[in-house]
Amino acid sequence: MPWKEDKVAFTGRLGDQVTTKQGALSAQLCALHAIAQLKEATNGDLTRVKQIIRIEGTIYTAPNFSEHSLVLDGASNLFNEVFGEKGRHTRTAQGMNASPLNASTLIYVFAEIE
Repeated sequence: MPWKEDKVAFTGRLGDQVTTKQGALSAQLCALHAIAQLKEATNGDLTRVKQIIRIEGTIYTAPNFSEHSLVLDGASNLFNEVFGEKGRHTRTAQGMNASPLNASTLIYVFAEIE
């Protein structure tokens, strides 16, 4: 979820209250939180991340929104930048008609660590 301090930073539906660019920033923030969780899981040593295997993006959308992949690029690009070749992953993006706490994006990350 795109938390910033103690609240959800990006709320609302893509294609309605939220632009595609804002959605990509929301996905990027979700990815940043996932990287923080990976850092904790590796006792602070991100070099132990062997591979980012897959990310799944769930995007809160207006009925006719179709730029899901552009939104998920925000997360994908960050993983690729931070982990290089180890950040290359498969992915899927899907829309949803309701979201917990009205969050614009949710990201699920599957990673292999040593």
